[in-house]
Amino acid sequence: MSHTPTIAVDFDGCLCEHKFPDCGPPMVDVVALLRHLDEDGWKIIIHSCRCNSDWVGKGASEAEARAKVDDMLMWLDQQDIPYTSVWGIVILNIGRVTNPAWDYSGVSGKPVADVYLDDRAIDCSHKLTHIMRAEAYHKVRAGGDPLAFHRSLGRAVD
Repeated sequence: MSHTPTIAVDFDGCLCEHKFPDCGPPMVDVVALLRHLDEDGWKIIIHSCRCNSDWVGKGASEAEARAKVDDMLMWLDQQDIPYTSVWGIVILNIGRVTNPAWDYSGVSGKPVADVYLDDRAIDCSHKLTHIMRAEAYHKVRAGGDPLAFHRSLGRAVD
């Protein structure tokens, strides 16, 4: 069984400039990347807080929340962005979306992917060091043990 590589791409601030509640201009490099990955057979999942049904009742009416998803789907169509699915919704009309017909899918949580592209993510492989340094700095300023975090992870402290 062959594996289809999958990328999950955040919408606001990653695929387009963050202009929420509007859709910003496309991030040209990300669009080019998605087109390349699409040609190479990748599965592309668009994910966005816009698709979270929790917006309803937290300051947004059902119509307002749904309008933000409609805007995103039409933007994806207008920009000719390739994608396999949009996480959190089921698109009910076939083909590209100019008059969106969709519903919440009932899924929640994080989509399963090989790669995640998100403007609010922290890449743990190298930024964890910066977080630990900041944590140690604040401990020293407060008179605490700057190496407590390392010790809590079972790491040797020189």
